[in-house]
Amino acid sequence: MPSVGGGEIRAFLTKLAVEERVAVATQKRALNALVFYFRDVEGKNLGDFSDFTRARRRVRVPVVLAVAGDAEGSTVGLATAT
Repeated sequence: MPSVGGGEIRAFLTKLAVEERVAVATQKRALNALVFYFRDVEGKNLGDFSDFTRARRRVRVPVVLAVAGDAEGSTVGLATAT
């Protein structure tokens, strides 16, 4: 396996957040898996590489019940609030 250092791990975790737009939990899982592998399997101390770009929580738009229709009748349906 080629030599991997903190820079490559930092770049990978940043790519997950910025380009792949993964969830916060996915990025944390990848970080923990990498730390486990290098510390416990390879026996390497990678040092501090905590300055990578963190994934952000997505803003969820609430779904509300809306009444829509014309003068003769109305229908009830789901709409997203903006």
